[in-house]
Amino acid sequence: MSRTALAHVVPIICRTAIYYLFLSGCTVRCISCSSKLVLQKIEDEDLRSMKFLSHSSAPKVKQICQRTMVESHIDFLNSITTDIVKNEDQKDLCNLYSLLKPIPKGLALLTREFENHIKSIGLQCMKNMTDSNLPQYFVESTLDIFHRFSEFVRSLFRNDAEFWNALDRACLSIINYREQGSGIPKAAEWLAKHVDQLLRKTTKGLSESEIEDKLAYAIVVFRYIEDKDVFQKFYSRMLAQRLIHSLSVSMYAEESMIGKLKHVCGYEFTSKFQRMFTDVGVSKELTGRFLNMLEDKNETLDVGFQVLVLQVGFVFALCGRPCLAFMFSLFTGRCLAAVRTHESRLSIREYGKLVWLHLTGRKITWLYNLSTADLKLNYLPRSYTVTVTLYQLSVLLHFNDGDTATMEDFKTITQVTDESLERHLRCLVDTKLLLCDVRTMQVKSVRCFSISVCRLAVRLTATECEHVGNTVQQDRKYFLECAVVRIMKSSKLLKHNQLVQEVIQQARPRFVPEVHLIKKVIEQLIEKQYLKRTENSDEYAYLA
Repeated sequence: MSRTALAHVVPIICRTAIYYLFLSGCTVRCISCSSKLVLQKIEDEDLRSMKFLSHSSAPKVKQICQRTMVESHIDFLNSITTDIVKNEDQKDLCNLYSLLKPIPKGLALLTREFENHIKSIGLQCMKNMTDSNLPQYFVESTLDIFHRFSEFVRSLFRNDAEFWNALDRACLSIINYREQGSGIPKAAEWLAKHVDQLLRKTTKGLSESEIEDKLAYAIVVFRYIEDKDVFQKFYSRMLAQRLIHSLSVSMYAEESMIGKLKHVCGYEFTSKFQRMFTDVGVSKELTGRFLNMLEDKNETLDVGFQVLVLQVGFVFALCGRPCLAFMFSLFTGRCLAAVRTHESRLSIREYGKLVWLHLTGRKITWLYNLSTADLKLNYLPRSYTVTVTLYQLSVLLHFNDGDTATMEDFKTITQVTDESLERHLRCLVDTKLLLCDVRTMQVKSVRCFSISVCRLAVRLTATECEHVGNTVQQDRKYFLECAVVRIMKSSKLLKHNQLVQEVIQQARPRFVPEVHLIKKVIEQLIEKQYLKRTENSDEYAYLA
């Protein structure tokens, strides 16, 4: 800058500082943040500077204006920030953001208060959830909060990354909230059940485009869930139920949801879901071959017969336990007559031969415990059809020959354990398909049942949530063991803190592991002689 320019600019800057220092003392503490006076003064000064001063001098004058009008009163502005955020006054928030944005670290308090405000609203909503349809209420409530404050970030804070990050942190805290002393947060389970409701045929009043939109919104919630492995467990079971019992609203919607999950978590996360679709396709092909084979032989069946050929992973997802040790399993879908009849046994044998030829070298087993049947009740004034398990079917068909039966009769018919038999019978009694002289359902040598009024819903009681929690914990342990061994095999030598951080990084796409669990896994691997401690107590070495 030349001496002439310097001689003119320096007095201007000094006089500008004196003027705005006087003006700020008279106005800032007397005006509401919603007033545009301060912002207008800064904008006017910026325009004058650009018009009369050089490009190098104008920013200095503007900086003096901001420093005297805003930065010198930062304590006052911070003192009113909390109330402005709580009141959600959009005009005040917009102006406050405009004032604080040019100040170094000026937005720190505003972003923190914005995050805390969202958290307080969301956590209060989570604590007060008493709606009968919790999955839908949870998803809709969290989405309402997300969309509401996303609009704040877009319109008031001009898509500022700091505020998007604050919103993300708040949503993480809300969605992964767990009550004190509770185990895994319920968010993953609720979201899986909400998606299940959307993808079932029972969904009424929604077009395909509306279902697609709701699935997209569900993915917004899914992105914030930390326990994605829990969601995977619940979703795989519910998907298996929909595919097996033909309950899906459409295969397009199913594939669309899997595609969205794959986009977020990758192929490995959805590979089991894809195999389920493959199994269903193979089953339809085999059923077509079976019917063609019967037609070529001029044979007919007196029962409807639908079978699903499933891999063990599919069955494990459905029932939560391994299907023996077989590579492939057969699942009998719906059978319109008793499996104990000669025709049904013939159907099973013939179908088994076909599958054996198609899947050469693979062991096959029939899973009667997972099978269902449609039974027509003709003894009532009007005809009813009930869907029951095959064991319940065997019990009900016994009453074709008489009006009463004992517990020993049922044991002989079903060939199942006492505990399993009682469970099936209790469902029949509770739904009034049978009457029992004693309602305790304790096993005794003699107990009589008789047919009563029909009700169509017959469901076995489930302990799904508890079982999923147990299997998830076991799966996490195995995952962490593999992660530790994989990291140590690659690095050979690592400090304790570095190893823990790398394990957390690898596990984060599936779940957020607790540090004490990682330590426990490391100790177990040392006992198994995969690792050893070096002379430094906080360092590990890999044992080949």
